[in-house]
Amino acid sequence: MPAPLRPVALAAVPLLFVVTTGCVPPGLDEALVPDEGQELLNVLVCTRTYLDPLCEGRENGFDNEWEEIETFLNESPEVVSYLFVTQEDAYRQFLETSEEGPPEGLQPDDLPPRYDVRVEDGNRRGAVASAMAEMCGVVEVHYVEVGEDTRTDFPGTGEGC
Repeated sequence: MPAPLRPVALAAVPLLFVVTTGCVPPGLDEALVPDEGQELLNVLVCTRTYLDPLCEGRENGFDNEWEEIETFLNESPEVVSYLFVTQEDAYRQFLETSEEGPPEGLQPDDLPPRYDVRVEDGNRRGAVASAMAEMCGVVEVHYVEVGEDTRTDFPGTGEGC
């Protein structure tokens, strides 16, 4: 029997981000750091307007890739909940949390959309992040240890895309 679908909350709470290495505007990664709990992941994904080199040439497949990502999130026993954060919401969150304001010329399309994912067990974060990094459409998965400056990255591999 398939696992029941879990409701998706449409709130703007940083949980799991997927981002592209080197393409996130300065200060954004600090602005999106979870402030409590060690069970949070950030999954950054491709879109038609946010194209990482990993995403090039597959612009028409993003909807299918998102469907596969959401199927994984719905069926994974480690995933408690997740939400999708649009580029506009990510931009708004950045503006709300930035102490210095946006870099000159920063637009919503410059930021990646993401899935914020809460896993049941913080010890399983690495396994979930690693599995998601291998999925088509995932640019990067990362998390930050609470109270530390250490960010653990799982770059997207694009294998089998």
